Amino acid sequence: MIAGPALLVATAIGVTSSPATMLLSTAYAVFPSGVIAMGMGPGPAGIAITPDGKTVYVITGFKTITPISTATNTPGRPIHIGNPASTIAFTPDGKTAYVGGGAADSITPISTATNTAGRPIHVATPVEEIAITPDGKTAYVAGPEGRPVDTVVPISTATNTPGKAIHIGSSAEEIAITPDGKTLYAVLYGDTGPQNAVVPINTATNRPGKPIPLRFFGLPNGVVTGIVVKP
Repeated sequence: MIAGPALLVATAIGVTSSPATMLLSTAYAVFPSGVIAMGMGPGPAGIAITPDGKTVYVITGFKTITPISTATNTPGRPIHIGNPASTIAFTPDGKTAYVGGGAADSITPISTATNTAGRPIHVATPVEEIAITPDGKTAYVAGPEGRPVDTVVPISTATNTPGKAIHIGSSAEEIAITPDGKTLYAVLYGDTGPQNAVVPINTATNRPGKPIPLRFFGLPNGVVTGIVVKP
């Protein structure tokens, strides 16, 4: 059983068997008293924990998500989704996980109460990043970097329907929402527009503001790859 704070990680090991090589993944809980391996499945792509800390979800290969109980450190039955995925985000109440990525043009809602996947939500743009507002009403999707996609798409979590795409001038490397939920910040990758800049988006109107340029301490070719909003 996991007690106290823990760091959760996923690893991949290549296993060769004719005629192909398969990746096996293990989820680990890392905390001051030791390390516990919590499950294995094909090909790790991401890992996240529910807000109540009771379940770890590991994105594995072959379009599956594996839930792991943190009370018993045992994996549950894999949840099958429609597309490969690389990122997962939970609504603040922990009732729904949204899974996407892998450059697929949809995200899939998963009920954490039943561990069943809902119908994929198509957003007409490849997905790499997902961020959910603190009130749980809207999920924003963006990315992937390096692709000619310059939009962030809002999705109503009440109806699981996408809204009008928000054009930001370049694909997004990362997105993050302020604790009050009023502003979403998108880091521009720079493939189709400005690079090393952050675009603020008003979540009340879903209108982007003027890009905020970032200076890289004398490194003109540096690329911003992440963003964190201070509480």
